[in-house]
Amino acid sequence: MCTPSSIAAIVPKQLLCNIFPAAQEFLKFQKLATQHIEEMKVQAAKDVKDQDTNDSNSSVFRSVLESHAPESELATARLAKEAQVLFAAGTVSTARTLDFITFYILNDSAIRTKLVQELAGLQHSSDSPLSLLELEKLPYLQAIIKEGLRLSYGVMHRLPHCFPDKTIQYKEWIIPAGTPVGMSSYMMHNEASVYERPQVFRPERWLESTNPLMEKYLVPFSRGSRRCLGMHKVLPTQN
Repeated sequence: MCTPSSIAAIVPKQLLCNIFPAAQEFLKFQKLATQHIEEMKVQAAKDVKDQDTNDSNSSVFRSVLESHAPESELATARLAKEAQVLFAAGTVSTARTLDFITFYILNDSAIRTKLVQELAGLQHSSDSPLSLLELEKLPYLQAIIKEGLRLSYGVMHRLPHCFPDKTIQYKEWIIPAGTPVGMSSYMMHNEASVYERPQVFRPERWLESTNPLMEKYLVPFSRGSRRCLGMHKVLPTQN
Protein backbone atom coordinates (compact mmCIF):
# COMPACT_ATOMS: atom_id res chain seq x y z
CA MET A 1 0.00 0.00 0.00
CA CYS A 2 1.35 3.39 -0.99
CA THR A 3 1.57 6.00 1.73
CA PRO A 4 2.71 9.65 1.52
CA SER A 5 6.01 8.71 3.19
CA SER A 6 6.64 5.78 0.84
CA ILE A 7 5.89 7.94 -2.21
CA ALA A 8 8.17 10.70 -0.91
CA ALA A 9 10.95 8.13 -0.44
CA ILE A 10 11.08 7.28 -4.17
CA VAL A 11 10.82 10.86 -5.46
CA PRO A 12 14.28 12.31 -6.29
CA LYS A 13 15.27 14.66 -3.47
CA GLN A 14 16.12 17.53 -5.82
CA LEU A 15 12.72 17.26 -7.51
CA LEU A 16 11.01 17.19 -4.12
CA CYS A 17 12.85 20.36 -3.08
CA ASN A 18 11.91 22.10 -6.35
CA ILE A 19 8.25 21.27 -5.84
CA PHE A 20 8.27 21.95 -2.10
CA PRO A 21 11.24 24.19 -1.11
CA ALA A 22 10.50 23.80 2.61
CA ALA A 23 11.43 20.12 2.23
CA GLN A 24 15.11 21.14 2.21
CA GLU A 25 15.02 21.69 5.96
CA PHE A 26 13.26 18.38 6.51
CA LEU A 27 15.89 16.55 4.43
CA LYS A 28 18.65 18.16 6.50
CA PHE A 29 16.83 17.01 9.60
CA GLN A 30 16.54 13.51 8.16
CA LYS A 31 20.26 13.42 7.35
CA LEU A 32 21.16 14.60 10.86
CA ALA A 33 19.02 11.87 12.46
CA THR A 34 20.58 9.16 10.29
CA GLN A 35 24.08 10.43 11.06
CA HIS A 36 23.30 10.40 14.79
CA ILE A 37 22.14 6.76 14.67
CA GLU A 38 25.14 5.64 12.61
CA GLU A 39 27.55 7.31 15.05
CA MET A 40 25.71 5.75 17.99
CA LYS A 41 26.02 2.28 16.45
CA VAL A 42 29.75 2.71 15.90
CA GLN A 43 30.24 3.92 19.48
CA ALA A 44 28.13 1.09 20.90
CA ALA A 45 30.14 -1.53 19.00
CA LYS A 46 33.41 0.07 20.17
CA ASP A 47 32.27 0.08 23.80
CA VAL A 48 31.30 -3.59 23.61
CA LYS A 49 34.74 -4.42 22.22
CA ASP A 50 36.49 -2.33 24.89
CA GLN A 51 34.07 -3.49 27.62
CA ASP A 52 33.35 0.15 28.39
CA THR A 53 30.35 0.64 30.71
CA ASN A 54 30.68 4.41 31.10
CA ASP A 55 27.25 5.92 31.78
CA SER A 56 28.26 9.13 30.00
CA ASN A 57 27.58 7.33 26.70
CA SER A 58 23.97 6.55 27.61
CA SER A 59 21.03 7.91 25.60
CA VAL A 60 17.57 6.82 24.46
CA PHE A 61 18.91 5.16 21.34
CA ARG A 62 21.89 3.67 23.11
CA SER A 63 19.43 1.87 25.38
CA VAL A 64 17.48 0.68 22.34
CA LEU A 65 20.62 -0.63 20.67
CA GLU A 66 21.57 -2.53 23.82
CA SER A 67 18.09 -4.02 24.19
CA HIS A 68 16.93 -7.41 22.99
CA ALA A 69 14.82 -5.93 20.21
CA PRO A 70 14.71 -7.84 16.88
CA GLU A 71 17.34 -6.82 14.33
CA SER A 72 14.60 -5.50 12.04
CA GLU A 73 13.73 -2.91 14.69
CA LEU A 74 17.36 -1.84 15.06
CA ALA A 75 17.82 -0.97 11.39
CA THR A 76 19.36 2.46 10.87
CA ALA A 77 16.48 3.68 8.67
CA ARG A 78 13.90 2.72 11.29
CA LEU A 79 15.78 4.24 14.23
CA ALA A 80 16.42 7.39 12.19
CA LYS A 81 12.66 7.82 11.77
CA GLU A 82 12.19 7.37 15.50
CA ALA A 83 14.87 10.01 16.08
CA GLN A 84 13.06 12.42 13.77
CA VAL A 85 9.87 11.94 15.78
CA LEU A 86 11.67 12.56 19.09
CA PHE A 87 13.50 15.63 17.79
CA ALA A 88 10.41 17.13 16.16
CA ALA A 89 7.94 16.43 18.97
CA GLY A 90 9.44 19.01 21.31
CA THR A 91 10.62 21.51 18.72
CA VAL A 92 8.56 21.78 15.54
CA SER A 93 5.13 21.42 17.16
CA THR A 94 6.08 23.74 20.03
CA ALA A 95 7.48 26.38 17.68
CA ARG A 96 4.37 26.25 15.49
CA THR A 97 2.04 26.72 18.46
CA LEU A 98 4.13 29.64 19.77
CA ASP A 99 4.10 31.24 16.30
CA PHE A 100 0.34 30.81 16.15
CA ILE A 101 -0.28 32.33 19.58
CA THR A 102 2.17 35.19 18.97
CA PHE A 103 0.37 36.12 15.74
CA TYR A 104 -3.00 36.47 17.48
CA ILE A 105 -1.52 38.45 20.37
CA LEU A 106 0.10 40.90 17.94
CA ASN A 107 -2.82 40.96 15.51
CA ASP A 108 -5.59 41.57 18.05
CA SER A 109 -5.11 44.71 20.16
CA ALA A 110 -7.84 43.67 22.62
CA ILE A 111 -6.09 40.37 23.39
CA ARG A 112 -2.72 42.11 23.64
CA THR A 113 -4.05 44.79 26.00
CA LYS A 114 -5.68 42.26 28.35
CA LEU A 115 -2.51 40.16 28.48
CA VAL A 116 -0.25 43.17 29.14
CA GLN A 117 -2.55 44.37 31.93
CA GLU A 118 -2.54 40.93 33.56
CA LEU A 119 1.25 40.68 33.40
CA ALA A 120 1.62 44.23 34.72
CA GLY A 121 -0.41 43.30 37.78
CA LEU A 122 2.21 40.84 38.98
CA GLN A 123 4.20 41.86 42.04
CA HIS A 124 7.57 40.72 40.75
CA SER A 125 11.16 41.86 40.82
CA SER A 126 12.57 42.71 37.41
CA ASP A 127 15.91 41.17 38.43
CA SER A 128 14.72 37.59 37.91
CA PRO A 129 12.47 35.87 35.35
CA LEU A 130 8.90 34.93 36.19
CA SER A 131 8.56 31.46 37.65
CA LEU A 132 6.32 28.81 36.16
CA LEU A 133 4.21 28.88 39.31
CA GLU A 134 3.58 32.61 38.89
CA LEU A 135 2.60 32.19 35.22
CA GLU A 136 0.21 29.34 36.03
CA LYS A 137 -1.78 31.72 38.23
CA LEU A 138 -2.54 34.09 35.33
CA PRO A 139 -5.99 33.08 34.04
CA TYR A 140 -5.96 35.07 30.81
CA LEU A 141 -2.50 33.82 29.84
CA GLN A 142 -3.63 30.24 30.51
CA ALA A 143 -6.74 30.86 28.40
CA ILE A 144 -4.55 32.11 25.52
CA ILE A 145 -2.39 28.99 25.75
CA LYS A 146 -5.44 26.69 25.70
CA GLU A 147 -6.95 28.51 22.74
CA GLY A 148 -3.63 28.32 20.92
CA LEU A 149 -3.40 24.58 21.56
CA ARG A 150 -6.97 24.14 20.39
CA LEU A 151 -6.44 25.79 17.01
CA SER A 152 -2.76 25.08 16.21
CA TYR A 153 -3.39 21.44 15.43
CA GLY A 154 -0.44 19.10 15.87
CA VAL A 155 -1.39 15.73 14.42
CA MET A 156 -4.63 16.25 12.48
CA HIS A 157 -5.25 12.72 11.21
CA ARG A 158 -6.96 10.06 13.28
CA LEU A 159 -4.86 8.35 15.97
CA PRO A 160 -6.12 4.77 16.38
CA HIS A 161 -6.64 3.31 19.85
CA CYS A 162 -8.14 -0.01 20.82
CA PHE A 163 -9.30 -1.78 23.97
CA PRO A 164 -7.47 -5.12 23.72
CA ASP A 165 -9.62 -7.41 25.85
CA LYS A 166 -13.03 -5.88 26.44
CA THR A 167 -16.05 -4.96 24.35
CA ILE A 168 -16.90 -1.25 24.34
CA GLN A 169 -20.38 0.21 24.02
CA TYR A 170 -20.64 3.68 22.53
CA LYS A 171 -24.22 4.94 22.44
CA GLU A 172 -26.10 2.31 20.41
CA TRP A 173 -22.97 0.73 18.90
CA ILE A 174 -21.09 -2.31 20.21
CA ILE A 175 -17.35 -2.22 19.44
CA PRO A 176 -15.64 -5.65 19.71
CA ALA A 177 -12.42 -6.01 21.69
CA GLY A 178 -9.31 -5.20 19.68
CA THR A 179 -11.13 -2.97 17.19
CA PRO A 180 -9.14 0.20 16.33
CA VAL A 181 -11.10 3.37 17.05
CA GLY A 182 -9.81 6.65 15.68
CA MET A 183 -10.22 10.24 16.79
CA SER A 184 -9.16 13.48 15.14
CA SER A 185 -8.13 16.51 17.18
CA TYR A 186 -9.16 18.75 14.26
CA MET A 187 -12.75 17.49 14.39
CA MET A 188 -12.92 17.52 18.18
CA HIS A 189 -11.46 21.03 18.49
CA ASN A 190 -13.95 22.32 15.91
CA GLU A 191 -17.06 20.73 17.39
CA ALA A 192 -19.58 23.58 17.23
CA SER A 193 -21.81 22.08 19.93
CA VAL A 194 -18.88 22.39 22.37
CA TYR A 195 -17.00 25.47 21.11
CA GLU A 196 -19.16 28.33 19.88
CA ARG A 197 -17.75 29.75 16.61
CA PRO A 198 -14.91 27.20 16.77
CA GLN A 199 -12.76 28.78 14.03
CA VAL A 200 -12.45 32.05 15.99
CA PHE A 201 -9.46 32.56 18.28
CA ARG A 202 -11.18 33.76 21.46
CA PRO A 203 -9.38 33.06 24.77
CA GLU A 204 -12.35 34.44 26.71
CA ARG A 205 -14.31 31.26 26.00
CA TRP A 206 -12.17 29.46 28.61
CA LEU A 207 -13.01 32.05 31.25
CA GLU A 208 -16.72 32.45 30.50
CA SER A 209 -17.93 28.90 29.94
CA THR A 210 -18.63 26.24 32.52
CA ASN A 211 -19.18 23.54 29.92
CA PRO A 212 -17.08 20.54 31.10
CA LEU A 213 -17.01 19.20 27.53
CA MET A 214 -14.59 21.97 26.56
CA GLU A 215 -11.86 20.36 28.65
CA LYS A 216 -12.88 16.87 27.61
CA TYR A 217 -12.71 17.72 23.90
CA LEU A 218 -9.36 19.50 24.19
CA VAL A 219 -6.92 16.82 23.06
CA PRO A 220 -3.85 18.53 21.52
CA PHE A 221 -1.64 15.89 23.20
CA SER A 222 -3.89 12.92 22.35
CA ARG A 223 -5.12 10.61 25.11
CA GLY A 224 -4.28 7.30 26.72
CA SER A 225 -0.95 5.51 26.99
CA ARG A 226 0.34 7.11 23.76
CA ARG A 227 -0.32 10.71 24.72
CA CYS A 228 2.48 13.27 24.54
CA LEU A 229 5.07 12.85 27.27
CA GLY A 230 5.75 16.58 27.34
CA MET A 231 2.19 17.77 27.95
CA HIS A 232 2.87 18.59 31.62
CA LYS A 233 5.64 20.95 30.52
CA VAL A 234 3.01 23.01 28.70
CA LEU A 235 0.05 22.62 31.03
CA PRO A 236 1.55 21.36 34.31
CA THR A 237 -1.73 21.63 36.16
CA GLN A 238 -3.64 19.52 33.63
CA ASN A 239 -4.38 15.84 34.35
